[in-house]
Amino acid sequence: MMLPGLAPELLADGAAGVEWYTPKWLLDWLPPIALDPCWSAASLVRAAAVIDLRRGEDGLTTPWEPIGAGVVFCNPPFDNTCSWLRRCRQESARTGRVVVALVPAYPGDGPWHSEVWPHAALVGWIAGRMQFRDPQGRTEQKGRGHALILYGPTGGAVEDVAYVIKARSLHHPQAPVWVRRFEP
Repeated sequence: MMLPGLAPELLADGAAGVEWYTPKWLLDWLPPIALDPCWSAASLVRAAAVIDLRRGEDGLTTPWEPIGAGVVFCNPPFDNTCSWLRRCRQESARTGRVVVALVPAYPGDGPWHSEVWPHAALVGWIAGRMQFRDPQGRTEQKGRGHALILYGPTGGAVEDVAYVIKARSLHHPQAPVWVRRFEP
């Protein structure tokens, strides 16, 4: 299914018309979500504010305006990870918010070298392969692994968000293993 006016490169996995949504169990780990810049009506994400590609909005160019307390959660199109991670980093710095990005865990790829390793406060490696849901409710494993990337001021807020995720995922078989940015 191809949504009118929506370019294939803007979709969740790069395949024309196919969207894949964050699983509920992972969303249950997160604190309240103040903004989802990659939102879709079929998504399970419940955020106070959204940027919706289907309404002609573009999370890569529209200013991010989170509402209320909480984090910004971004499950970006996986074929344009670098641009989205850059935007996550920039908007975290601009708004002072913690941004949590769910991305493929390919630590040797360019986006990781330019946008994760030098800038992320924490990386949470999700155990095993994730099952994502499509608009019809079918699930499928996507990629070989995934990680939660946390951008924000080190210390306080980032540590609080990581603590909430750790506590809520404690007995889940895919609970993330956390790594801090190493600065020599």
